[in-house]
Amino acid sequence: MTERHFNLISDPWIKVIEVGTNREQTISLIDLFEHAQDYRQLAGEMRSQDFAILRLLLAILTTVYTRFDATGQPYLWFKNGVIDKEDDEANDDLMATWQTLYQAGHFSDIVVDYLQKKY
Repeated sequence: MTERHFNLISDPWIKVIEVGTNREQTISLIDLFEHAQDYRQLAGEMRSQDFAILRLLLAILTTVYTRFDATGQPYLWFKNGVIDKEDDEANDDLMATWQTLYQAGHFSDIVVDYLQKKY
C-alpha cells in the first residue's frame, strides 16, 4: 500500500474567487495569506463551508498577531502565552498592528513564517 499524505498548510484545498478574473481557484493556506488581497471571496460548495474556513483563518490571524506585530517582531508584553503588561498597552499595540496591516493592504510575512515554524 502506498503511503499518502496531505499538508493543510502547503497543499491546495481552499477554493477562492480571484479579484481580477472572477475565476475560481484552489489554493493553499500559504497562498491565501501571501496573496489575500488578490482574492474576492471564499468559494466553497456551501456558505457554511466558507464560514467554517473563515473561522479557521481568523483563528490563525488572531494567534499570529497577538504574538507578533505587523513587522514580525514579538510583543515584549507577551511571554509564554500570557500578557505581561496592562491591558491598555496591549490593546494599543494590537490596534496599531491591525491598523498597519489594513493600511498595507496585505498580511505580513510572519503569518507564513508562523505556519512554517520559522519564527
